[in-house]
Amino acid sequence: IGEAAQPLAAGARRVPEAVLYDNGPIVTHAGGGFGGADASALQDVSLGMGTYGFGHQISANNRVADDFTVPAGSPWTIDTITFYAYQTGSTTTSTMNDVRVQIWDGPPGTGSIVFGDLVTNRLASSTFSNVYRVLEGTLTDTARPIMANVVTIGTTLPPGTYWLDWFTGGSLASGPWA
Repeated sequence: IGEAAQPLAAGARRVPEAVLYDNGPIVTHAGGGFGGADASALQDVSLGMGTYGFGHQISANNRVADDFTVPAGSPWTIDTITFYAYQTGSTTTSTMNDVRVQIWDGPPGTGSIVFGDLVTNRLASSTFSNVYRVLEGTLTDTARPIMANVVTIGTTLPPGTYWLDWFTGGSLASGPWA
């Protein structure tokens, strides 16, 4: 979740002025992917995992959620949020075309929606993140390039615990996957 994004030069990637919240890295092998890109490896061998990602498709009404806390002291002004997703079989040209998001003041379905809806496409940009989703034994696989989907938010939240609830649309048959 970022705030106060700087003006975007032609062809440049959007970088927030400040990162307010990051739920953790997706890169497991920096520079270890195809062509020196980064890899996000599913631990299929070492831990027996079998799910590359979770479906969050608008077409199937599959949503994912994540919680975050605005600490005491001052509110957060949230201008943008970056969500990461892929569609199996895409190239490094993004196939993502729609992201819809809600912010809740409690778990989705039990709290109240304080921002957003499931109708408005808030996608501002979608670009290759320089990360591929792969298996441990196939670090240079290119079937799942991960896109950085930046959505426009434009809201201020007082201290408290919140939940993001979102889903994504894309032009390919497989996914989008988070």
